[in-house]
Amino acid sequence: MPRPSVWGISAVFASFALLCAFTASGILGGAPFLAALIELVLFLPSAFFGRRVFLRGFSVFRSQRLNEEFFVVLAVIFGLSFSLYEIFMIVFTERGAERLLFAPCSAAILLSLLGDYASSKTKPKESALALLESMKLCEATVLRDGAEERLPASEVKEGDILTIRPDSAVPCDAEIIAGRSDLDEKAVTGELAPAFKSEGDYVFAGSRNISGFLTARALGGESRLDRLIYSYKTAQKPLQNGFTRRFTRACGLIGCALAIIIAAAVSFLAGADSGAFFAIATLILLCPCGFSLARARVDLSAASKAETEGILLKDPSALSRLEKVGCAVIDRTGTATVGKLSVCDVVSLSDLDEDSVIRLAAALCAEFYEPPFEAVTEQCRLKGIAVPPCIAPERLAGKLTGIVDGGRVELSSLYEDVSPFAGEYPRLGEGKKTVFALFRADEALGLIAVSDRIKPNASAAVKMLSERGIPSYLATGGMGEALESEASELGAKGCEAELSGEDIMKYVCGLRGSGAVIMIGDGVGDCAALKAADFSFALASGAEAAKKSASAVLLRNDLRDVMHALSLSASAEKLEKLSLSALAVLRAAALLTAALLCVFSGCSIGIVAGSAVEVVSAVLPRILSLGVTARKEK
Repeated sequence: MPRPSVWGISAVFASFALLCAFTASGILGGAPFLAALIELVLFLPSAFFGRRVFLRGFSVFRSQRLNEEFFVVLAVIFGLSFSLYEIFMIVFTERGAERLLFAPCSAAILLSLLGDYASSKTKPKESALALLESMKLCEATVLRDGAEERLPASEVKEGDILTIRPDSAVPCDAEIIAGRSDLDEKAVTGELAPAFKSEGDYVFAGSRNISGFLTARALGGESRLDRLIYSYKTAQKPLQNGFTRRFTRACGLIGCALAIIIAAAVSFLAGADSGAFFAIATLILLCPCGFSLARARVDLSAASKAETEGILLKDPSALSRLEKVGCAVIDRTGTATVGKLSVCDVVSLSDLDEDSVIRLAAALCAEFYEPPFEAVTEQCRLKGIAVPPCIAPERLAGKLTGIVDGGRVELSSLYEDVSPFAGEYPRLGEGKKTVFALFRADEALGLIAVSDRIKPNASAAVKMLSERGIPSYLATGGMGEALESEASELGAKGCEAELSGEDIMKYVCGLRGSGAVIMIGDGVGDCAALKAADFSFALASGAEAAKKSASAVLLRNDLRDVMHALSLSASAEKLEKLSLSALAVLRAAALLTAALLCVFSGCSIGIVAGSAVEVVSAVLPRILSLGVTARKEK
C-alpha cells in the first residue's frame, strides 16, 4: 500500500482544524441537527484520505495482531458508530450535539497517517533483485545439428553443448568437456584471482570467460545464480521494534480496560448513553495512535546523525535490531581484506635479481587488467622500475607469453609449472596466495606470489566487537586454503569457506540462536545474507547489488564505523523509550483535561481540548529525537 501523500495529510489536518473550530464555537447550539450535519461533512475529508487506515486495520483484525492499527481502527469505529447514533437520537429526540466524537476520530486518523508517512521514509526503497536478474540476461551459443545457434540463456536445456568464447559470460551452470581457460568468478564466489578451469571442471552462471575457448555441457536444474536469486526473494528479517510493539500493545489494552471500567461506573451513575460516551471518548484519547511516529522520528534523526559518522542508513527502521546483537558475520574478500591483490613474495631462481624478475613479469602483465597482473605492474611502479615493451603479448589459459628484451618470456600460474619450485620455498604456500612462475625459453627465472591482505581496520573492528561480547565469524565463497589462519589473524571466532550465496544466508540465519546477527559484505554473492541478517552493512566500494541489499553502507569502507552504528542504536533505544513514555503521559493528560472540561464547560469543549492535546503531542517525538548521539569508540 503506498504511503499517504503530503496533500492527503494536509487535507486531514485542515479538516481536523475546521472541525475543532466549529465544534468549540457552538455557533449552531440552537440547531443541533444542522450542527451535527456540518460536523459530519467536515469529517468526510478525514474519512476519505484516511481510508487506508481502515483498509489496513481490517487486515489486522483478520490476522488478530494487537498492534497500533488494531487499536486505531477499533477506537475510530466505535467513535463513528456512537456519533452516528447520536445524530439518529438528535433527529428523534431533543438531544443536543455536544457528544459527537468526530473531532477525536479525525485526530486519531491524522496521527495514524503521520506515523505511516514517517515510517515509510525509514524503509528501504531500493532492491537488488533487478540487478541480480540482469545477470541472467545473456545469450548462449549452443551446438545443434553441427551448427552454432544463438538463443537466450533461459532456453538452454540440460545436455545442450555450449561454446563459451573468451570475454563472454557463462550462460548457465555447465561442465567443461573440452578446453581450458581462466574464469572471473568474482560475482559468484567473491574471489579476486581468476580461477583456472579445464576438462571435468564446473563453470557457473554469472562467471566471465577470460582467456581460452571452452566447450561445456549444460547442467540441469537451478543454477547457482538462480538459487541466489531465490534466496534473495525469500530472505526475511525478523520482527523489529520489540519495545515499541510491546509498549503499544500494553497502552492499547490499558485503554480498553479503562474504557470498560468507566462504561460500567458512569452507566451505573448517569445512564447507559453517558457511560458509552465517556467510555468511547476514553478509548479514542488513550488510543496508541502515533506511537509508530515516535520510533520513526528517532530513526530518521539517527539516519541524519549516522551520515556524519560515515554511515548511510538505507533502512533506518532496522536500527532497533542492533539492540541485542549476538554475533557478526564478515565476508572475507574485499570486506575483511583489502580487496586488491598485491605482490607479497618474489623469489629469483636464476642469476637475475628480484627487481629484474618483477621487471620482466610486468612487461607481460602490462596489457592485461585482471587483479593478479595489475598487482605485478603496480609493484613495478612502486619500486620505480621502468617496464620494458612486450612484443606480441598473448593471453593463454593459465599463462601469459610474449617477447621481452629479444627473448620469449612466459608467466604461468599452472600447477604443473609452479609445483616443481614451490616446494623449495614453504613461505609461498603460507596464506591464500596465487603463485606465478616466470620462464625464458626453458629456464625458470623466478617465482612471484600475490595475495589479498587482511585490513588493519577489520582486525581493529573485530577486536572492538569482541570487547563488547560480540563474536565475529569469517565467511567466503572461495576456496578455504589458509582461511583458519586468516580468521585467527583477524580475531574471528570461526570461519566457513566455499559457501554459495544461499549457504551464506543459511549460515547467518543459523547463528540467530545467540541473538541478532550482523552481516558485513560487499559482493553480489552476499546479497541474500545481507537482506536476511537482522542488520547488515555493505561497503561503499562494493557491488551495487550489495549496497541495495544492506541496511546501511559504510561510506569510508572502515569496519570500525560499525561501532558508531551500535552506539547510535543504543542512543535511539533510550530516546524511543523516553518518547513513548512521554506520549503516554500526554495522552493521560489529554484524557484528564477532557474529563475536567466536560464536567465544568461542556462535553464539546472537553472533547475538542483533548483532541487538540492529542495532536500537539505528535510534536514531542520530533523534539526528543534531536538527542540522538553516537559515542566515539576508542
